[in-house]
Amino acid sequence: MARLSDDQRILTIVATLLAQAVALQSAVRDEHQRLQLESTRLQKALAREDRVRATRWTT
Repeated sequence: MARLSDDQRILTIVATLLAQAVALQSAVRDEHQRLQLESTRLQKALAREDRVRATRWTT
């Protein structure tokens, strides 16, 4: 019976580590997506600003 208890503890540790890895991977994926969206937003804002500056110089 003690052997089963040891096995259960090991499986619990492994399951906990896997759950943490999955949660971390999900958090990293979400942050990466957030940063990509922010980058796109900033690039568009910069392009708009460049167009405004170009218009000012040509008029």
